[in-house]
Amino acid sequence: MGGGSCEYILTVIDVLSKYAWAEPIKTKTGENLVKAFEKILKKGRKPETFHTDKGTEFMNRKFQAFLKKHNIRFFTMQNETKASIVESEEHAQVRGHSPETGKMYNHLRHRSIGMRPVDVNEDNESIVWQKLYGEQSEKPVRFKFNIGDQVRISNARRTFKKGYLPNSTEEVFTITKRVLRRPPVYKIADFDDEELKGTFYEQELQRVNKTDSDFRVEEVLRSRMRNKRKEYFVKWMGYPDKFNSLVPAESVKNIK
Repeated sequence: MGGGSCEYILTVIDVLSKYAWAEPIKTKTGENLVKAFEKILKKGRKPETFHTDKGTEFMNRKFQAFLKKHNIRFFTMQNETKASIVESEEHAQVRGHSPETGKMYNHLRHRSIGMRPVDVNEDNESIVWQKLYGEQSEKPVRFKFNIGDQVRISNARRTFKKGYLPNSTEEVFTITKRVLRRPPVYKIADFDDEELKGTFYEQELQRVNKTDSDFRVEEVLRSRMRNKRKEYFVKWMGYPDKFNSLVPAESVKNIK
């Protein structure tokens, strides 16, 4: 953003409706992010989940506490592949411009969904989904995932997203229920058996190989000696603080 007292624009986009928000911020501190996001929530749309890249500004304690207060589940993404949704011509019109530009964008017909972002609602979201991800078939419904399968949430999830995004979350979930719809949807839970709100389409989930037992450590919070063995209390990359845990020091690789 050029000129004025604001150096950055917080850009948020809903992947299903293409609805976008743009709020100027002076610096990328937790306090400024909270103020900007409060303005977004006051406009009447609230996400169940919030996906970002691994920018440290979103890991700020104040911003994380704000999301928790509003029951918004937070995810970082697994790798650095850019998502086409945010590199599109339409999103480029919003990113880096004023909130007024974003308002104009939301009232323009979006070619991928066949309507204006402002017109998408619960009554027509299934129609929009079919436009984006394919027409309904008359073939019998076949489930791609089984109950108990481990999955990550992909960038197709209809939720707020910011900037460029990788392909899937770090956090791994388990399929807990299959719902017979067309297209089929799933319920998923985290490793603490806490079920996420809403349902997920197959395009929103990516299967995880159960033999892949490596989890990335975001930070070693503290260490201790127990029975002459060193242990680390770690925060896992992409996982909520409730999963912070003690692990044997020898099991943690590449600690600098």
